[in-house]
Amino acid sequence: MTARAIRRRTVKLELGANVGGIDAVTVAGLATDYCVRATALDALREGFDVVLDTAGSRGIEAATSERALDDVRSAGGRVA
Repeated sequence: MTARAIRRRTVKLELGANVGGIDAVTVAGLATDYCVRATALDALREGFDVVLDTAGSRGIEAATSERALDDVRSAGGRVA
C-alpha cells in the first residue's frame, strides 16, 4: 500500500469520526495480519479507542496474525 493510499484512508477515518463525534471503533475483517492491523493502528494513532474483534477477523498466516494482535495491544488497543 502506498503512503498516499494510507493517508487517504486515515483522512476518511478522521472525517467520518469527527462528523459523528465518534471516539471508539471496533475493527474486524480480512486479513488480520495486514488490512485489519493497519486500520487498527491508524485509528489508535488518530486517538480512537480501538477494539480488534477476533471473532470477525481472519488472517493469512497464524504467525503474522498473532504478531498483528501483539502490535495492536502494544499500541494501546484491545483484542477481544
